[in-house]
Amino acid sequence: MPLASRFHSFVAHNELFDKDDRILVAISGGIDSTTLLHLLVSEGYTVAIAHCNFGLRGEESDGDERHVRSLQQRFAIEGYYIRFDTEREAELAGESIQMAARRLRYEWFKQLCNTENYQYIAIAHNADDVAETFFLNLTRGTGIKGLTGIKPKTGRVVRPLLFAPRCEIEEYARLHQIEFREDSSNAKDKYARNRIRLNVIPELKIINPSFNQTMLDNIARLQLVEDLVTQEVNNFKRDAVAATADELRISIRKLRLNRNASLLLYEFLCEYGFNSTQTEGIIHSVESGESGRQFLSPSHLLVRDRDHLILTPIKKDKADDSYQIEADCGSITSPIKLKFDILDTSKSFQIDKRPTTACLDLGKLRFPLTLRRWESGDEFVPLGMKGTKKLSDFFIDQKLSIIDKENQWLLCSGNDIVWIVGRRIDDRYKLTPQTESAYIVSLMV
Repeated sequence: MPLASRFHSFVAHNELFDKDDRILVAISGGIDSTTLLHLLVSEGYTVAIAHCNFGLRGEESDGDERHVRSLQQRFAIEGYYIRFDTEREAELAGESIQMAARRLRYEWFKQLCNTENYQYIAIAHNADDVAETFFLNLTRGTGIKGLTGIKPKTGRVVRPLLFAPRCEIEEYARLHQIEFREDSSNAKDKYARNRIRLNVIPELKIINPSFNQTMLDNIARLQLVEDLVTQEVNNFKRDAVAATADELRISIRKLRLNRNASLLLYEFLCEYGFNSTQTEGIIHSVESGESGRQFLSPSHLLVRDRDHLILTPIKKDKADDSYQIEADCGSITSPIKLKFDILDTSKSFQIDKRPTTACLDLGKLRFPLTLRRWESGDEFVPLGMKGTKKLSDFFIDQKLSIIDKENQWLLCSGNDIVWIVGRRIDDRYKLTPQTESAYIVSLMV
């Protein structure tokens, strides 16, 4: 069957887009994206092109852009162009150049879709890319999701050439005399993907001449397996994971009872950036009873507490978590919700003894007050006691988890902690018969 016919069938079968949709084609000027553009225009779709100049290959990159502009003129379609200082962006973000380039282009594509009213972004991934991605993920270590290849449709991103091996794309380009640009970096095995493309896949095609179709069939079956695993992970989440506003708690008891604990935990945690080695370490801490162990992904912290694995997003430096509260402040909503009132301590005044309310002697406070997180070495005089107590010891007495400690806010007057928010005030700042005005702080939950 001709490539154009298979293209039409693939689009229809996977419900990628309709004839009345506006499609933004990501085009580099290479053979894949130029062929995709030719097919879409030939089929009568409403398209525009978007080209990124990453500035990584000097004049060659500029030549790609000129070629794309000529295609725009030839097809009489809308075109969008952008230049990135990719190396600088990668350095600022602490990413590889490849990762930075990918992030930058997809952010821009999505922005264009929103501002210029395009329904879909068409990417020219092909069947060879599917195989390359499979082996690349396999070598890096991955869950079942990483072995299911590239999806034909992910949100707004569609891949209409995913069925076609590169050799068929080359034949189509030759028959239709499609001009395209060759990226010289594709011929170098500097990057892992290129080494797989240039060295591994050709050997596999010698072993199996139908390699591309075999890979597509294998991945189709793996996608069915992924569905089953996803169902089990969702069951695990419902049964063993409790969510609050800022953390997830995984029941260690229920994790231990599951015979597939290692697999399910990995599939669950990989979404948060944890790798297989880390997951093995977490499982070991569960089995050994090592309370207090911490594991870090690029975005999250996981702590092995007594009864739970506690997962939280990584927060900014605690040194930045400090807020000033002036005497005339009535309330705040960030970082937590607090209400402030000043009341006369008349005979009818009654102290609110709830832990969510602090009744403090206004005359002893020094403004502005400071709201901050706790730090090592902090101490206070707990209400009802005469001597100081370290907050670390107080937290142990309260049986706070490590995450609860990290999230604890303190209200301070000068260097003194006047209230461990939501838990205990400092005895030195309590109301006494001599108190003239009470400063009431209420935690709004």
